[in-house]
Amino acid sequence: MGPGTSGRTRFADWWLYIVALVTSSALTYWFLELWRADLRVPFGYRGDALLNGAIAKGLAETGWYLANPRLGAPLGQLMYEFPGADGLHYVWMRLITLVVPDYAVVTNLYLLLTFPLTALVCLWALRRLGASRVAAVGGSLLYAFLPYHILRGTAGHLLLAAYYLVPAVVVVILWSMERPVLLTDRSSGRPRLEWKTPDALAAIGICFLVGSAGIYYAYFACVLLLVGGSWAALRSRRWTHLVSAALLAGVIVLSGLVNVAPTLAYRVTNGPNPVGIARSPIEAEMGGLKVDQMLLPVDGHRLAPLAALKAGYVEHLAGWAPWLVNENLMATLGTVMGLGFVALVGWALLATSGALSIGSRRDVTMNGLSLLNLAALLLGTAGGFGAIIAVGLTTIRSYNRIVVFIAFFAVAAVALLLDRLAEGVGATDRRRLVTCAGIAVVFALGLLDATSPGIVPDYAASASTVKVDAAFVRDIETSVPAGSMVFQLPYMPFPEPRPAERLLFNGLDDYAHLGGYLNSKTLRWSFGSMKGREGDIWYKSTADLPAPAMVDELKKAGFAGVWVDRRGYKDEGDSLIAQLFDRASGPAIRSSDGTRVFVPLR
Repeated sequence: MGPGTSGRTRFADWWLYIVALVTSSALTYWFLELWRADLRVPFGYRGDALLNGAIAKGLAETGWYLANPRLGAPLGQLMYEFPGADGLHYVWMRLITLVVPDYAVVTNLYLLLTFPLTALVCLWALRRLGASRVAAVGGSLLYAFLPYHILRGTAGHLLLAAYYLVPAVVVVILWSMERPVLLTDRSSGRPRLEWKTPDALAAIGICFLVGSAGIYYAYFACVLLLVGGSWAALRSRRWTHLVSAALLAGVIVLSGLVNVAPTLAYRVTNGPNPVGIARSPIEAEMGGLKVDQMLLPVDGHRLAPLAALKAGYVEHLAGWAPWLVNENLMATLGTVMGLGFVALVGWALLATSGALSIGSRRDVTMNGLSLLNLAALLLGTAGGFGAIIAVGLTTIRSYNRIVVFIAFFAVAAVALLLDRLAEGVGATDRRRLVTCAGIAVVFALGLLDATSPGIVPDYAASASTVKVDAAFVRDIETSVPAGSMVFQLPYMPFPEPRPAERLLFNGLDDYAHLGGYLNSKTLRWSFGSMKGREGDIWYKSTADLPAPAMVDELKKAGFAGVWVDRRGYKDEGDSLIAQLFDRASGPAIRSSDGTRVFVPLR
């Protein structure tokens, strides 16, 4: 809302937020079919979902995520070398643990909270960009239920699903393209730093929060800030636009540095670790954004022909290039946002050709959105500038994640274009009612199109797996003293095993061993030491010993038994288990599904 907005209008907008909150919460319940879910069972229970669960459990037990004495036994787990500027998310999760110290409830609740949070922030952003109330509410709900949101959240990328600050930082970027937010731009004389205005304070606060809400969205925001600032500086021939944008990007960087300060201090004290987090530039190519995948239907679409189209595409891709069947497929926009994306591409072409006469504030905003959309596409697309940058910056490897920015550009464009069409219909009460209803129908159809039963979590499968793990771990805990250490085989590097490393343990889930910790109350587990550090070196060297020598070493170190995951061996671990049985101190314990065996040593 701009200056001079009446109190009546502000009151009406507050009611909009209540409507968005209630509606987004109800839609979350409906689209995720929460009546079938048990919040005490994680929505996802494989891959990165297990890692998120371990972090949440560590937050509840230790207060923070950087050290966990119950993982990486006997030395304990240190997470300093797994940097992520995610302090804001961990603060939210830590607050939840103060009320409910259950890792599954914590991760599930935080995911569910991100839907209304995204809707509310998006509503604020669309209203600031001039969207009508109906278009702003509809657009905010559609953006909150971007397929990426549900797919990421339930597939284990919980923190990537928490993209609720993206609309706010896009508003800041657009502000920077219109005026130097942090500088008094005088046509003559020296510009002066101006940070006490409401917009400047809001911009600084938003940028600081973005810097604490994930390195990917912070990085994308910085790039787009600099692109927008450069464009504004060239257009106005005043460098203050670029300086102001750079200062805001600096706020994001500063916030990120605050988040990773423990990592930097740890590396100074302990030296570099080249094998800790090792990534390759080729990953940026494999994880690049693909326009066809953005415009394809969501998995399991409600309409059978569209569902078959997507399934056929994936099947064809898997047959010809299986390495490209990855998280890129989560970057689906849905039909309405897909049309918004195409409209912005067309707008950019028309604007540069001079075919558009830019007069209204809405047109200026569309210009900015089209420029940012083009910049995001050039940065994120496979073979684009992101792949070039990745040669020197391997930390950012999945440029398809910029789709949350593109999705907001698209939904904002749809909202503004619908408002433009509505204004052309006429100003009578009946016509206003009809156009408002039409706008609402467009977004309602968009919601049905972007969501489908095919992307709802398989709650029953997760519950079944957790039940097996919980019973197995409970049997172990009753057979050994509290606080005992369990050695887990096969040896698995932590975190992020490389493809060649996965071959060594038969393709076993990267974080499968965390199932022991997640379901135990007092036991300590060998898995979880940082690759290349002392604990990991001991873990690997001990696991490589012949069974007799390994048992002797484990007894010396005080381990109570060995956990063998048979899925990690081509022979299902039969020869190893037989050798361990010869040196066991009691009967072995088997999981009910037969995939794991615990051999007691004391």
